[in-house]
Amino acid sequence: SLRTRVVSWRSIGKDSRKGLRMGDEYKAAKEAFYQGHSGGSSLEIQLITAVAPISLFLSQAVGISLSSPSGGPVAALLATLCTTLPLYASFVAPQHAVHILAAQLLAATLVIFGIGNGVRSTARAMESAADVLNRPHKPFLVSYRGTMMLATCLAILAVDFHAFPRRLAKTETFGVSLMDAGVGSVLLSQATVSPLARKPSTAMPKRFLSALLSSTPLLLIGSVRLWGTRAADYHEHASEYGVHWNFFFTLAGVSILCNLAPLTGWRAAMGAAALSVGYECVLKATGLEDWVLNAARVDLISANREGMLGCVGYASVFYAGVA
Repeated sequence: SLRTRVVSWRSIGKDSRKGLRMGDEYKAAKEAFYQGHSGGSSLEIQLITAVAPISLFLSQAVGISLSSPSGGPVAALLATLCTTLPLYASFVAPQHAVHILAAQLLAATLVIFGIGNGVRSTARAMESAADVLNRPHKPFLVSYRGTMMLATCLAILAVDFHAFPRRLAKTETFGVSLMDAGVGSVLLSQATVSPLARKPSTAMPKRFLSALLSSTPLLLIGSVRLWGTRAADYHEHASEYGVHWNFFFTLAGVSILCNLAPLTGWRAAMGAAALSVGYECVLKATGLEDWVLNAARVDLISANREGMLGCVGYASVFYAGVA
């Protein structure tokens, strides 16, 4: 009957509104999960980050010990496990980072003693190190960038779960955390292979064009991410970068800005220090810090102030990487 159909449509409407309320509550709970963190201790972060290079050292030692025609796949698997498992363990159990480091060093020592005949003499090792430093493509940079990216991917995946301690997630305002250190590391690694670092003698227009072209994919990815999060109604943390800004825009913006003001060598090091100190003084002396932390989001600039002004601090990290 007509009355039955009306009651049915009303019940559907109530269920829809209830579902929307539950969706809003779930989104709010997800946003709260990422907000209000103050970080941990600097020592803890340093111990966790020390796991990465020791993991690489251990995996290299294992790879050398199994460098036989029949040990290729096995060596690759063990090297991968030696790199990823300690990193994962230090992320979910940071209080045991010291024990993880000790276990890694002990394991690497045992492996090295086991392949003692294959270890190079000090003189040969120094010659090899000098040769590596003089190469245009430096293997240690590849190792750093690869290990850093692996750690970044693990942290990004882990932060969505309760097993990842909240003190390692990004801080809300002030503090030190693993993911804050990871953001700076990503930008530092980008600087080490930027046109400004690789070809400092290149003319500025050509170098700027190169930086602009290399930043285009980042701008596209940032735009796609912005559209995707809005389309999916994904939870957002506006105080991180702003309403529309994200880290891909920061990577692209810093690269372009630093190539507009090219500094290399000791000038880049001095520029990094001057920019850090100067920006901190401006934040404290002019009330800019209070505006960044507490201002209302009334226009495009105020809505994205964290990301835009954050580029200044990240530029100092970029110059440090170039130096």
